[in-house]
Amino acid sequence: MTLQQLAGKVKGTASWTRVITENIGQIQIAQPGKVTVAGGPGSISQIAFERINRMTGGHMTFIPYKDTNQAFPDLVLSVSDILG
Repeated sequence: MTLQQLAGKVKGTASWTRVITENIGQIQIAQPGKVTVAGGPGSISQIAFERINRMTGGHMTFIPYKDTNQAFPDLVLSVSDILG
């Protein structure tokens, strides 16, 4: 699903959260243990993705980076799936 398709489905912040969580949950079910998230250890994004893991019952592998500048090239090279 593209960002434009997501934008067409939602209205408001609460809806964005719900749609993103549902879509990540579907990906986790289709590819269990294969979704990787890059970000800073102990960051808000890591906490958010851990919460999504618990809500969906899935598992995303967190790849810690010192800062986002180091994580971005790996996102572009498909080493990680999501930049947190």
